[in-house]
This record gives sequence, C-alpha cells and structure tokens, in this order.
Amino acid sequence: MRSAPSIEQPIDFSSRLFVDPQHLDLGEVWEDEYHRYTLPVENRTAQPLKVTRVGVGCAGLISSTSEFILQPGETRSVSLTLNLRVDHWGQADSRRFESPLGMTVGGTTAGAKFARQTWQLRGSIKPVFKTQGVWRFGQHSELTQPIGPRVFRVHSAISLSRLDADVSGITGQPNVLAVVHPVNDTPNAFDVEVRPATRHTIGTVTRTISLRGISSAGQVLPTKAIVTEIDVCPDLISEPNEVLFGGIPVGDHRETTVSFNSLSGRPFTVAGVESAGEGLVVSRGTGGNEYIVTQTATRSGSLNSVVTFSCLCDGRQTTISVPASALGVERSK
Repeated sequence: MRSAPSIEQPIDFSSRLFVDPQHLDLGEVWEDEYHRYTLPVENRTAQPLKVTRVGVGCAGLISSTSEFILQPGETRSVSLTLNLRVDHWGQADSRRFESPLGMTVGGTTAGAKFARQTWQLRGSIKPVFKTQGVWRFGQHSELTQPIGPRVFRVHSAISLSRLDADVSGITGQPNVLAVVHPVNDTPNAFDVEVRPATRHTIGTVTRTISLRGISSAGQVLPTKAIVTEIDVCPDLISEPNEVLFGGIPVGDHRETTVSFNSLSGRPFTVAGVESAGEGLVVSRGTGGNEYIVTQTATRSGSLNSVVTFSCLCDGRQTTISVPASALGVERSK
C-alpha cells in the first residue's frame, strides 16, 4: 500500500518568524550612512520557510542578506546596512529613530503562499559631527576665478586625534581642495577651508566632502558626507531673473522692478531694451540700472512675455533675457 504524499500544512501568517524585541532596539548609535546591523531571525513553525525580500522604511535599507531558507527551529542572522544620515541637526544632541522592517515570507513548495511580516526598528542617533547641512559658496562671477576659499566650522561630538576631509565629484570636473585646521580656542572644533582650485564653467559645481575622524582613543568614526555647492554665474545678472505677476483682473495692471548687477563690480551700461508680449511695457526706473516692468491683463488666460536687455561691459555686449508671466482673471459680476 503506497503512503500518502506529504502535504505542506498551512502556516500561521501572524507568527511565521520570530524576532526577539530586544534585537529591534539599536540603542545609541553614531550617525552613519552605512550603519551595519545584524538581526537574529528564528523559524518557530514546523515547516521550512523561505524569505524572499527584506526591506526597511524611512531608514533607507542599502543592502541586506539575500533570500534564504530557514528550517524549523533554525535561527539565522540577517545582515542589514542602514542609512542613518541626518541632514540638519540644529541644536539637537540626538534624534529618535524608528522605521518599519519587513520580510516577505512563504513556504518552500511549488505554489506556496507568501505574505509580508513586519516589525519596528528603533534607536537613538547621535551626531559625530555638527555643521551646516550644505556648504554653499553662493553666486560668483565667471570673470573672477579661481574663486576664493571659504571656511566652514565643524564641531565634533568627541575628542579627535585627527580629522580628514576628502573631496569627490563628477569625473572630469575641475578639482576642489579641502584643508582642515583645528580651532585652538574651541575644544573639538575644526575649520574646513574649501578652495576651488581651478576655473569653472557657468553652472552649479557640486562636490561631496567626506569628513573622517579618529577619536583620541583610536576609534575610527563613521564618515559624514557634506555637499558643497558653488554657483558660477555670468558676470552681469538680473534681479530677479524671472518675473511672476500671478493673477491680474482683466483691465488692471501690476508692476515690478528689475535691476542689474555686476558680480565683479565692473562698470556697465544698459544700451537697449526690447519686450515681446501682450500688454507688457518696460520703462526706466529711478536707479541707474533699474527698470520698471508693467503687465496689463488685456484678456483672461496666460500671458507670457520676454524682456531682452542689451548691456555693454568692458567693450563687450551681453544679452540678458528676463521671462515674465501673468494670468488674466475675469472680473466677478
């Protein structure tokens, strides 16, 4: 007499895997974009279980153990790499961390059902370094390069024997240098001098500066990545560079002032003005390089225009186009 084939028994979807609650608490950890954590997971059912996916919510799971099978009663350590970066610390000395952790679990036989099982990771993140979220140079003229250095203050949470600052960026872009100077009269404080080393083309130059510290006890601390932005602009700029009038009742008008500036302080003149658009008028303002832009709502709907200014500086002519937009609105009856 042939024995009946074995049949996988239904699994209780609410308790497929077991994780000890104490392992869901990371405790106090340093801020780290690549925080490595090991989580023991146990199969408390009577059947083998297959885990096909591991995911973490707001913590930003970077990597984890690939799919695996747990035999009945077996415990396995799941390796997680979490992004515990904090962009803006303000005055806080720690940040509470909470994030869901989910695993897709099912049986090992053909056609087995799978379901998502979730837990809650928690902990407290401490800052290794405190500084501005983004190191910005602001606007600089293309004519005044190399751009001068800027100094940014960094505070360390613990005493350091060394702080390094390494620069990375897009391949082929000009280099930016970073030099660290301890602040003699302030404990655990450093000034990072950022030096654009060569000329840059017009546009926003972005670099990532990685701060790496070694504590006085010899502990290598997690790296803190800081984004540095340098805006390289044409020497002559308009303020604003775009005019937004918003809604204007039909028949009414709105006006605003457009002014011009040389970032390098060079003398210049506005030699000519042309406007292309319905209901738009440009007149000279009270200042030498100011113009009044007036938009009349001649009809309902979108009104899009462009004002073109011809400027002379150092014997060269530069054209600056300022777009203007408005919305004509019918009057209520």
